[in-house]
Order: sequence, then C-alpha cells, then structure tokens
Amino acid sequence: MKRKILSVLLAPVAMLAMAAAPNWAGTVTMGANGSHVIGNPKARVRVVEYFSYTCSHCAEFAMDAAGKYRTGAIARGDAAYELRNAARDRIDLGASVIARCGGPAKFMGNTEAILSAQQAWMGQAIAFDTKNGASLIKMTSGQAIQAIVNGTGLKAVMQKRGFTPAQINACAADPAAIKAVLAMDKDADERVKVPYTPYFVINGNETDRLSSWTQMEAMIGFYLGRS
Repeated sequence: MKRKILSVLLAPVAMLAMAAAPNWAGTVTMGANGSHVIGNPKARVRVVEYFSYTCSHCAEFAMDAAGKYRTGAIARGDAAYELRNAARDRIDLGASVIARCGGPAKFMGNTEAILSAQQAWMGQAIAFDTKNGASLIKMTSGQAIQAIVNGTGLKAVMQKRGFTPAQINACAADPAAIKAVLAMDKDADERVKVPYTPYFVINGNETDRLSSWTQMEAMIGFYLGRS
C-alpha cells in the first residue's frame, strides 16, 4: 500500500518533468565560424548544409523543411542543423549579409522569408546587377551590399519582417557580418570544395543529394542509430 501511495505522489512530478523537456528547435546559436546552428549544439548528430540564397534548389528544400524541423530529432535535442553560407555572387552575398539582421533569434525567420520570396526578388536583382555592375565594383563591400539590398526586392522582404530602412542599411553595411559570410564562402570554396548547393555533410561525412525533409529525417535516423 505504501508503494502505491508513493507512486501516486510521484506521478505528478514525473509528468511535470516530461512537460518541461525543452524543444531545441527554437534554439539558434552562432558558431565560431559565423554559421547558425539550430537545436542542441552538443547533439549526437550534426547536419551541415552549405546553401545559397540565389539557388532555386536551396529555396525548394528550405520551403519543404519549413516547420518540419521543429519536430523530431532536432526538437528532442538529438540532432543539430547548421547552416553555412556558400555565396555564389554579389547578389547572394547581399542576401547572406542582410539575413543576419537582428541576430541569431531572427536568422531562421529572415532566411525562410528571403528564400520563400526568391522568385519575386531574383528577377529584380538580376536586372539591377546587369544595369549597375560596373558601379558596384567601385564601391566598398558595405556600400555595394546596401545598393543591392535597396535596389532589389530584398529591402521589401526585410521590411515585411519588421525592419526599418535605417536598420536594413546598418545591417547591410555591418563589417562583422560581411567578414563572417566571406570567410564561410572562402572555406566552402577552398577547403570543402562544395560542388553544388544545397550540399550536406552529416557528422563529417559527405551525403548524397537530398531533395526533401523526409529524406533528411531518414538520414538523421540512420546516423542516430550508428551513434
């Protein structure tokens, strides 16, 4: 009888502990290399995605994954998802820098907004770059990125996210953000030799092309079984 009473008394505590388990999917931290890590930084499985904001396949994958990564292994803290820039051109560089506006807490929302609107702003960006390419070369990186963001639909995307024109200009010219993106791009190009985007590495191992979050979840499950 005492054991039964004790188990009843302890039951609410156990339930409270289960309810208090953290959902790691809402945690975004910045790595030492300037990348953004979603989930538990000490997770058993680490997925690294090298991506580009001007890559249509990256946008398709991001839209398929949107919301879905908030459940499963990442939410439980068993897997972490790291996003690294592999900027392909100056338009991509501009998008990469402006996506960092507001810090890690805003990064995923900014990234999803930019990629979901890719078709809308890319046309403007290409036309702007074609017309102003010679002038952009003569500018500093900060000035060029400000011009790109203000001269394309990227500014409108960020304003819908709640950023003011002054905040957008400040973010576009942020030397720390520009340095971080350029360093990641150099690493992706020279050390990793990223052949295409999106390019995935899981626990240090190159992974075949993945086109859906369902495939990614299966790969994460495979690595969890091995760890």
